[in-house]
Amino acid sequence: FFITFAKDRSSVHIVIKSLDSFILTSLHILFHRVIFKLTLHLISGTQHIICYCVMEGLIISGIAADYAGVSRPVSGVEHYFSHVWDMRALAFPEASADLHGIQCGLGTLLSLRVYAYLQTVRPDRKRALENASAFDAEDWNRSLRTFIGPGAEAMIAGERREGKYDLAKHAQRLERILSSWDELCRIMAPLPAYEELASLMRSLGAPTDPAQLGLDTQTVRTTFTCPKPSDCTVPPRPM
Repeated sequence: FFITFAKDRSSVHIVIKSLDSFILTSLHILFHRVIFKLTLHLISGTQHIICYCVMEGLIISGIAADYAGVSRPVSGVEHYFSHVWDMRALAFPEASADLHGIQCGLGTLLSLRVYAYLQTVRPDRKRALENASAFDAEDWNRSLRTFIGPGAEAMIAGERREGKYDLAKHAQRLERILSSWDELCRIMAPLPAYEELASLMRSLGAPTDPAQLGLDTQTVRTTFTCPKPSDCTVPPRPM
């Protein structure tokens, strides 16, 4: 997940002009080196080097979290997928969930698909402003409660506290996105292809399809819409 996390942080720096996000993003080269080195040794079964890579990754993650004062800098959109699935599993007996790392791995693959799609489109100011004006916060809150259950309450309270759906803030974010779209696409471009990472995960016996965790297509799509951007220095977890 370090792969997409680093791109999330870089994008946040551009959209909300956060110095924290810029500094934290500077760690992404170390993250990349550690995670790929770890994967290669997982395949070869070199146990002492596996332990070394895990510890190195934890230390780097700890530095980032300590700098920000919260754990959010060491997670990106892939963690949002995992947290929403966890909350659903707690609320609804029929909902599926798995280990955190497995869900984050699958979330990383889903994030790569999102990034690949974003590079094929260009934001439309008129459409974005119309959608923002038509947005019904209370209707949205009802849908969150239906989809997530009791865990939605803390998320709703946080969104109200932040003024997350303030039209003026939305317009400011939109203008920054529009003016920086080429730069954002350059950030997304170096990401590995979906199938490249999926193949690597399959070689480790990790699930690469939401259906393997009992998640249907609609659940995955709705999960992705749950956490949306805010003007916080570090975007909030949906918990």
